[in-house]
Amino acid sequence: MVRLDTKQAAKYLFGEGGSAGTLQQWRFERKGPRYLKLGNLVRYETADLDKWIEQCAREPDPVI
Repeated sequence: MVRLDTKQAAKYLFGEGGSAGTLQQWRFERKGPRYLKLGNLVRYETADLDKWIEQCAREPDPVI
């Protein structure tokens, strides 16, 4: 089980240019991937990030 801080999680989700601020905003808005709050620390498990990515997947509409 791998746990990432906010900056590492943003890089994991969005690539090199990923912004930790996006994840911070999502936490404030109570959306985005599941996270752990350990005292003052916020951590994301890679399994939870992968699960969230999978939930974001969409199938294209069929061509009629």
